[in-house]
Amino acid sequence: MSSLVERIEAVRRESGGVVDVYVMFDSHTDAMAMHEAARSQGLHTRISTAPRAIKASCGVTVLVSASEAVALESLAGELGLPYESFNPLPRQFDARRDTYC
Repeated sequence: MSSLVERIEAVRRESGGVVDVYVMFDSHTDAMAMHEAARSQGLHTRISTAPRAIKASCGVTVLVSASEAVALESLAGELGLPYESFNPLPRQFDARRDTYC
């Protein structure tokens, strides 16, 4: 399997846009533990629902920017935080959503 950096770059090349990384978990408890640990280390994470493009055991993910994803993966390894996978995807947010004019 390729490294997280390689997978992020592949998504960036394919989409041509901003890449975010969704961290998948078996339980919401694991997601909250990762989120709290990341925030305590100054990493900017958000709790998010799992995007339709990814299937997970739990519908809760930790969303992190591609620029901080490697640091989060390293932190998870250091602290032994459980997770399923790190999944880079093109940015899922549309600022113009529900704008009709």
